[in-house]
Amino acid sequence: AGELDVRSSAAPPVQQSLQMTGLEVAEWRLFDLAKLFRDQRLFNSPPFRFHHVLLGDMYLELLPGVPQPEYCALFFRCRVPTMRLRVRLEVGGGAFAKSFEVMGKSTEAMDLKEGRCLQINLSAPKVLNADGSLLVRASLEDVVQVPASLQDLIRRQDERASWPKRL
Repeated sequence: AGELDVRSSAAPPVQQSLQMTGLEVAEWRLFDLAKLFRDQRLFNSPPFRFHHVLLGDMYLELLPGVPQPEYCALFFRCRVPTMRLRVRLEVGGGAFAKSFEVMGKSTEAMDLKEGRCLQINLSAPKVLNADGSLLVRASLEDVVQVPASLQDLIRRQDERASWPKRL
């Protein structure tokens, strides 16, 4: 009596992972794509930071079934409303790749209309890995526009970082 059944409390299988390389590259791996497509809902990556901590959280989104059932659309999101970044999304080692500008305040519908996303055919060769996972590589190409108040904060923080340290 009182024994814990470990099998019933086991964590659900991991559906995604995110790995950062420096401050300009994120690799988002998604597992069990069949479940994502069954649910037919927008799926978000964990938040990450590119370039500078003050630019805030960024994340990737996958929208299944767009523009056709075996396709999906990939979006890049940043939370600062008036910020613009130039990013590149790649899938399948470059089999599908696109560079585009993202805006801080945008919707899936706006981005689809303006071509600010990467649409991929999941049944195309080299798109999925041998284990059936999807690897999305996002890289920051340029910080196009940052709000003036945020630029000033970044400049001041960088100046403070270069001050002599007290021992």
